[in-house]
Parts: sequence; C-alpha cells; structure tokens
Amino acid sequence: MSSGDDLRSPSKAQRVALIAISASLYAVGSYITSYIESPWGVGQFRPAVVIPLLFAIAYGPAVGGLGAALGTFLASLVRYGQPFLTLVSGTPGNLVGFYIVGLLHKRFTWSRFLVLSFLGLLIGNLIAAFGVLSAAYLGVYPPIASMAAHPLGVQASFVFGLTLFWMVTMWPFALFLVPLILRSTSGLLPAQIRHHLQRPYEARFSFSLAFSAVGLLALLIGVIALQFPGAFAPAGAYAAGAISTIFTAMGVLLLGAGLVYALRRPK
Repeated sequence: MSSGDDLRSPSKAQRVALIAISASLYAVGSYITSYIESPWGVGQFRPAVVIPLLFAIAYGPAVGGLGAALGTFLASLVRYGQPFLTLVSGTPGNLVGFYIVGLLHKRFTWSRFLVLSFLGLLIGNLIAAFGVLSAAYLGVYPPIASMAAHPLGVQASFVFGLTLFWMVTMWPFALFLVPLILRSTSGLLPAQIRHHLQRPYEARFSFSLAFSAVGLLALLIGVIALQFPGAFAPAGAYAAGAISTIFTAMGVLLLGAGLVYALRRPK
C-alpha cells in the first residue's frame, strides 16, 4: 500500500470506504456535543475533531479532508435543520484544515504531529470563524444576523474569540486522545507510523510544552474576559463571565496536563 514518498496510499475503493467511515463517525461524534455551544451562541464544543485528524494522519489528505467536510455537514444539517451556515463555515473549514494535516503528514513523527495538528486546526477554525461572520452578512443564519451591523473591531473580536474557543477546546483533545488511539489501533496503520508509535517519549518535552502553552493562553483569555468584558463584545456580560470561567478552568487543567507529561518517565 505504498506509493512514492507517501506510505498512506489506499486504493480508490478503500479511500471511498474510509471517507464514508470517517464522515459517519465524525457526524455522530459532532452531533453528540452539538448542543454545547460557545458563549457567543454559535460554534460548538467538538472533541470529535480527533476522528478526522486520525484519518488524515493515517490515510492522507483526501480521506481526512473529505471525511471531515461531509461529517460536519451532516451533523450541522441534523442539528440546525438547514445547510446554509455550515456551507460557508464548518464545511470549508474542516475540508481545508484536515486536508492540510494529511497533505503535510507524509512522514509521521511526534513532533510533526504536534505542529501539523495545531496548524490544521488553526487554519480550519479561522476559516470557519470568518465563515460564521460571512453568514451574518449573507443573512443565512438569522440568530447572528445582527453581527453584520457591528463595527469592524467588534467583528474582529468575535472571529478571534470564536477561533480561540475552538482551539482551546479542540487541540488538547487531539494531544491527549490521538496518541492513545493510534497506539490502540496500530495494527491497522501503515508500518512507518507503527515504527514511531514504539517511541512515545521522543517528544515528551514537546507535548508538555504544548499543553502548558495552550493552558497559559486559556488562562490569559480567562483573565481578560474577567477584567475587560468588552474585549469579547458583543457576547455580553453574562457570556463574558462564561468565557472567563471556561477558559480559566481549561487553563488550569492544561497546565496540570503539561506538568504530568513533563514528569512522566519511560517504562
């Protein structure tokens, strides 16, 4: 199942099957948490991003990107009863983000996983956040239509805040769950990935640093939301309090996870 430099080259039939499996799992996983929304009232808590991330790493960009796009489209269609919001936000964001992860992950290493999982999620979430803002201008999702009337600074804070919410609630799950799932399913993975799974501590410091960095960022956002509620306008005072609580709690947990990773010893 090898082709050129990329060791993750399934046949066309296998690729179609893998896309269908990834999309189905991602749709179900996304829908389960779809009613847990961001403090802005749009954008969901979605730990299920680990699913297309795994498929992108193991089976390449087409499987990762298309599976993610179809999965989020189906989940949003069921959740909202219409496809218009996701067509301009989540669907293109997932497609591009996970395609990038799969495209650049031709040779798996733990360090590359850390960098590319962060990069893919950041790009995908930025696209999705800008897409949500565009939905306000297009009028395809009435609950956020008023956003189009706000000043550009407020709109920028909305896009920035929504992107950070997704990053802080997605990337830690990727850091924690993806290595566990890869090891538990190693028999189904290409040989080159299995080789690196046997060396889980080669990037221990990098994992610790990643958890700690995103934890500090979350704490910073929590403090800003508490001291300067207007920074996350038009979320409102109540939402600013929720932002502060959520990000502060996540920050403490992630800093703790970073410490645990730093203190772990090879068996």
